Amino acid sequence: MSAQPVYVTLPGDFKATRVVQLDKDEFRIDVLRERVRQALLTRDEKSVFVRADAGASIQDLMEVLDELKAGGVESVGIVSKPVERR
Repeated sequence: MSAQPVYVTLPGDFKATRVVQLDKDEFRIDVLRERVRQALLTRDEKSVFVRADAGASIQDLMEVLDELKAGGVESVGIVSKPVERR
């Protein structure tokens, strides 16, 4: 099955809001496990790409990765933006 990649975005204010984004839907981290499980249900490849804003900590990222794993994600790619030259 050929499908668009699934993206999870971790905003810089995650620690305060506890909100993540799955593709274009925003919701609290409490439901990420179930939402990602549903998103991957009909897919052969159980992988997602994670984007994190600069304000997000490694601890925040690890919490999201744990929830993704619990939701059935088998592979995670980290998306980054190249450093701009000064």
